[in-house]
Amino acid sequence: MAALTGAQLGLSLYQGYKQGKSEKREAKKQIGMIDTQLSDLDQAEASLYDSTSSQKKLLTEEMSRESEQLDKSAGIQLQTANMQSTNIAGKTKFAKSGQSKYLSETLTSDLRDNVEFSKEGMELNYGKMMGEITGQFESEKARIKGERDRLISERNIARQQSKSFADRVGGSLGGLFDKAKSAVTGGVYS
Repeated sequence: MAALTGAQLGLSLYQGYKQGKSEKREAKKQIGMIDTQLSDLDQAEASLYDSTSSQKKLLTEEMSRESEQLDKSAGIQLQTANMQSTNIAGKTKFAKSGQSKYLSETLTSDLRDNVEFSKEGMELNYGKMMGEITGQFESEKARIKGERDRLISERNIARQQSKSFADRVGGSLGGLFDKAKSAVTGGVYS
């Protein structure tokens, strides 16, 4: 009876040891997959920084180009307005009355106001678009951080699981399990 109880205990210990080894292998596979996912997240984060930087640079270049075009257009309109006021003054004899100068100053002032208004609108639009880019960046960065934290937590759990029963009890029990297995199976290992 004692031999049967010993054999059952040995078999039970061996089965626990074998299950622990299997769990350890699976946990190590899981750790490997998680490490790959963490590496992918690192690459995604680097790409996010590059992409956001490129978007901001492109937007700034577009804003600069539009501002230059507006300035150029305003210069042409100012020249045209000055020429028209000179022509009107010459044809209507406003030059002698001072109204020609007033007309020219009014046209110039109106044009400057329109250009200033257009630039303010461009700057507001630029700020809004930069805010959207920054908001998307921060949102994606937070998502990546959350994903990284989740994966690190899963990896820590997997590391704990990779410590099999034999590791927790002591590696020297492995030889004991082999002896128990040999006693139970008659030396035939499978």
